[in-house]
Amino acid sequence: MLLFSKPLPIILLLALVGCSSIPKIPEQDIPAEILTTSNGATIKIEYTHKEDPSQYYKSDETKQARIARLRIIDKGHDARADVNDVTATILCNPLSLFSLLGVCSPKIYTHEKEDLFGDITPIQNIALTYAYPKYKEKLIKHLRLPKVADYTTTPIYFIPLENYLVFEDNGYYQLNIGFKIFPKNSNAQKMYICQETKTGLPLQQWQANNYELAKKQGELLIDKCFENFRTDHWENLAAFLERQREDEL
Repeated sequence: MLLFSKPLPIILLLALVGCSSIPKIPEQDIPAEILTTSNGATIKIEYTHKEDPSQYYKSDETKQARIARLRIIDKGHDARADVNDVTATILCNPLSLFSLLGVCSPKIYTHEKEDLFGDITPIQNIALTYAYPKYKEKLIKHLRLPKVADYTTTPIYFIPLENYLVFEDNGYYQLNIGFKIFPKNSNAQKMYICQETKTGLPLQQWQANNYELAKKQGELLIDKCFENFRTDHWENLAAFLERQREDEL
C-alpha cells in the first residue's frame, strides 16, 4: 500500500494505483449473542473485525473486505505491486518535483506479498464458519464463573484474522488462518491469538471442488489451535470477567 502525506495529482494517482481498487463487501450482520455457561452465568460474545467495536476507523471497509472471505494472492498481484513500488520510488525520490512540492513523502516504497489484497473467493472466512461456533461451544462448556450472575456488560470479542492463500517461491501456495479472543477493556496479556498455516500444495489442489481442501485444512488448523489452548485460558477469562463485574457494582 502506498502512503502519501498529501493527495497526489490525478494523473500520478492513476499511474500508481491503476485498476487496483478494493472490492467492497458489505459487513455481515452478526449480532452479539448472550450465552449461558454450564454453571448458570450469562455472558456476551460478539463476532467483530475490530478490537474496539465502539470506535470507527477510516480503514474499516478495506479491513472488512480483507477479512470476510478466503482470498488468493498470486504472482500477478505481486508483479503489479512491484511496478507500483518502482513508480512511486522514482516519482517520489527526494529530488523529484513531487517531493519538492510536498505531495509525497521521500521514501522507498516496498511491499510484502502477504500485505497484498489479491482476489476474493466465494468462500467465507473459516474463522466465521468453523472457529466461531466451536469457540462458543467451548465457552458454554468450560468457562466456570464464580457466581451465577450477569457478566454481559463485558463482552468477549471474537476477532477473525485474514484467511488467504499466498504463493511461495517453490510454486506451492500457503493457507493462512487465525482468530483472536479479546475481552472488552482487557490488555494484550488477556488476548488469545490463533495463527496457523499449511503449505506444500499447488493452487489447483486448493481450489478443487469449490475449495474443498482449503476448507478442510482450515478446519484442521482451527482444531490444532483449540488443541493447543492454554488450560488457564478459562480461569484467566473467568477471573477477568468477575473483576469487571465487581468494579461495576
